[in-house]
Amino acid sequence: MNLLAAIASFIKVVESGSIVGAAKALGVSAAAVSQTINRLETHLGVRLLQRTTRRMALTENGAVYYEKVKRIAADLESAQSSINREDSELQGRLS
Repeated sequence: MNLLAAIASFIKVVESGSIVGAAKALGVSAAAVSQTINRLETHLGVRLLQRTTRRMALTENGAVYYEKVKRIAADLESAQSSINREDSELQGRLS
């Protein structure tokens, strides 16, 4: 399992409010997102989402995990952006 991709899927599910919404945003099937969340929950050994056919809600563990990984994902995005900015800056002498 790609843990970073699974975390990104979990964040997208929480932010979109549904597995279907996350799937659309990620460009994958709802079944793929659901399986990814199941694998993440198995990996962590806890339920992150309470799912029924009509609604989805974060569990207490899910809420704690979301707050932590949301910050980590933002830090990773910031790190990548800073590298991309450095690569796009001109370097050396112009004659």
